[in-house]
Amino acid sequence: MSINHFSNVTEIPGSFATREQLSMIITRYNLAKKYSNNKDVLEVACGSGIGIPYLKDVAKSVCGCDIDPKLVSIAKEISINMDNVDIKKGDAQNLPYIDKSFDVVIIFEAIYYLNDLTKFFSEVNRVLRSEGLLIISSVNPDWHGFNPSPFSTKYFNLDELNSISNNYSCFKNLSSFYGYYNKITTSNFFLSLLKMLAVKLNMVPKTMSGKRILKKIFLGKLFVIPNHIDDKIGEIEKLFLNSEILTLERKNYKQIYSIIQKT
Repeated sequence: MSINHFSNVTEIPGSFATREQLSMIITRYNLAKKYSNNKDVLEVACGSGIGIPYLKDVAKSVCGCDIDPKLVSIAKEISINMDNVDIKKGDAQNLPYIDKSFDVVIIFEAIYYLNDLTKFFSEVNRVLRSEGLLIISSVNPDWHGFNPSPFSTKYFNLDELNSISNNYSCFKNLSSFYGYYNKITTSNFFLSLLKMLAVKLNMVPKTMSGKRILKKIFLGKLFVIPNHIDDKIGEIEKLFLNSEILTLERKNYKQIYSIIQKT
């Protein structure tokens, strides 16, 4: 697969999103912002970089890297002339940064694209300072409406993510959350059934532009993704601790989040 294909499945300024999609964007960056005050922050697989200016408002510095040169170009344009912001091309499994450069590393909606998770965690350990944080946001593969990206390699549920991090002596899981409750009910039964059928028959479009058509048909009004996100673009979702969610209920949450600390 050409690395340029990632731009086809990434949220880019000027493209269209549902109200919930915008909420998901601001919710995950708001979570990271809470831990970024006066910190050196790195966003791995930063995509188009729409969240970097948002983090810059509180962080000491923000770096972003992505393997797709088209996305790197967009991210650089978004953050041009911003102090203490640096964007470069880089592989999540071979980060172009010196040891102990950052206090916080984030990876949002991208960990399932990585071919070698061991290399990724090793690189995160290398560039993080002592007691630094890794913050992960990902789709919940246990969700009843789960639809994998065509370029993904492996999806992890929350227990698997926590188990992976705990297998490394240099990391410990601080907290983990579920978000975006989506139980099948009488009112959304037929829409959920249609989506599950489309996923099973491989009828869901592979690109963001293709999905736009279906979103407009089934979900109504779409909104333009801005260059710079802020708290006004969508509602910040309340997240629920892993320990608060019954096992049988986990399939009803769309998103998972994990905060991992370097020991």
